[in-house]
Amino acid sequence: MTSNAQMSEDDWEQLALEALAELGWAPTAGAAIAPGTGERDSWSDPVITSRFLEALRRLNPTVPLDLLHQAMADILTPRSQDAITENQRIHEWVVAGYRGLSWTDQDGVEQNPTLRLISADPAENDWLAVNQVTLVDRDHERRFDVVLFVNGLPVTVLELKKAGSAKADVAAAHAQLQTYLREFPMAFRSLCSLSRVTACSPSTAPRSPR
Repeated sequence: MTSNAQMSEDDWEQLALEALAELGWAPTAGAAIAPGTGERDSWSDPVITSRFLEALRRLNPTVPLDLLHQAMADILTPRSQDAITENQRIHEWVVAGYRGLSWTDQDGVEQNPTLRLISADPAENDWLAVNQVTLVDRDHERRFDVVLFVNGLPVTVLELKKAGSAKADVAAAHAQLQTYLREFPMAFRSLCSLSRVTACSPSTAPRSPR
């Protein structure tokens, strides 16, 4: 049996995915959602647009599909290059819903719905835990250890480090997360948290509320 000290970071990633699976997250590999698979559209953006659109359809069944495409484009298109501003914008829509659509239905009644991006009912959401998620933008390339997605939106990035590693201290964690934020500011526009986890126990894995 491999001891904690002998385990590689890949071993810890697999252990984390197993723990997340027990908590309701569906584990998969980054290659399975990479651009070209029908999941992510771009190497510079971690959003899984296919899953996000499917969630919009599932949670807002009375809204025409072409308008859901329009809403998705508006939600995901940045208004600025400031990560905090963009994060706040999407956070408000996640919490209160998106109100940016208006149309007249077949009965001549004007419709102005509030779209749900994430349901209050956990069973209606798509929970995905992905390891080795690659982002490439200009001269930068990063590979995140584990990213948690809800309805295709990345909500948490987990960076796993072995206990006792010289690079596992708080200062190094803060510096690395700041580097990610500087290099890929728009990649974090829907995140709720960025976490550096010292890999010593899977018991602190984020729990899906379902």
